[in-house]
Amino acid sequence: MSKKGKLTPSKIFLIAVTLFVVFCFILFLIVRHHTIAVLTPRGQIAQSEMNLMKFAAFLSLIVIIPVFGILFYIIFTFRESKKSKKYAPEYSNVLLELIWWAIPLGIITVLSIVTWNQTHKLDPFKPLSSNQTPVRIQAVAMNWKWLFIYPDYGIATVNQLTIPVNHPIDFSITSEGAMNSLWIPQLGGQIYAMAGMNTQLHLIASKPGIYRGGSANISGKGFAGMHFDVSAVDTQSFSQWANSMTSQPQALTKYTLRQLSLPSQNVSPFAFGTVENGLFDTIVNQYLPFQQDPDNGKTNTMNGMNMSSMEGM
Repeated sequence: MSKKGKLTPSKIFLIAVTLFVVFCFILFLIVRHHTIAVLTPRGQIAQSEMNLMKFAAFLSLIVIIPVFGILFYIIFTFRESKKSKKYAPEYSNVLLELIWWAIPLGIITVLSIVTWNQTHKLDPFKPLSSNQTPVRIQAVAMNWKWLFIYPDYGIATVNQLTIPVNHPIDFSITSEGAMNSLWIPQLGGQIYAMAGMNTQLHLIASKPGIYRGGSANISGKGFAGMHFDVSAVDTQSFSQWANSMTSQPQALTKYTLRQLSLPSQNVSPFAFGTVENGLFDTIVNQYLPFQQDPDNGKTNTMNGMNMSSMEGM
């Protein structure tokens, strides 16, 4: 290869920069008409998480910008065609070494402290402070759909969720079988749904709208369709919606729960007008071993009953 056509470090750098700019431009064209959920928070928790990401990105730029600047300087200063600079491979400067070790160490220290504090502040088990009445929702991950029970309203929905704006939403989350993860990106982070466990998540919507929710943990062939819309409405509209749901003819009982737990894909949203008491606890406790009832000395079979044993009822 002739010297004229040889790929020098400076040419490689220019090619890399050009490709990066082209990539960023194409990415901009793709996403400019699309909403990136994690970058458009609509709730208190999501906004705090967004602020933490911005803070971490800003601290990273303190290192990234100088490093790329130095890289550009080195490539053009010590390129092959320029012979004026003295070659000194053994050069050492204690002050410079202290600087480029101290700056990253300081950034990591600051970021660690801030992240630690924010992580505890945003603990998903920690209730949110608000002068509005919290709304309790019991979320159950199934194959491959979501069941939401409103225990204070006696209703339940499948693959649809309606919540009031500016009211804390207290989620109790479990799974009927495979592990999943409840995630509404514009309202907050995800929390796992596991069989036999009752995990907590507290979110709040600050603006009305329809937000995307789903599972963040792959759980089988129907995972892609395991999503739902979250309708955040004002308090009056939520009350009207809850009252209207009570007129739905279907009832959520142990029998209909067994039918609902059967694997199914791309389930259209629907609702139950009434809910049998204690169903969520039954789902959580279904895999527990048989226990002795301390009141009458008899074996308590309900808490230890799984779905296969219920089919014989």
